[in-house]
Amino acid sequence: CGFEKVAGEKYGNISIVDVKECKNEDTKAYYVTKELLMKHPETDTLLIDAGGIYGCIRAVRDCEEKSVN
Repeated sequence: CGFEKVAGEKYGNISIVDVKECKNEDTKAYYVTKELLMKHPETDTLLIDAGGIYGCIRAVRDCEEKSVN
C-alpha cells in the first residue's frame, strides 16, 4: 500500500498493526474497528480513507467508555 511505504520512509517509528476493509458500511466498520482496538489497545491512531467513519467513531467511543469504567 502506498501509505505504508510513505509512512515508513517519512516516519520510521510508525507501526501499522493491521489493515482492514469495511466496504464503506458503518456496521461492518464498527465491528472491524472494535475488534482491532480490543486486539491492539495500544492503538493511538486510525486512518480511515473511505466511508464507514461513523461506525469507526462509535467503536472508538465504546472502547473508551469500557476502559474508563
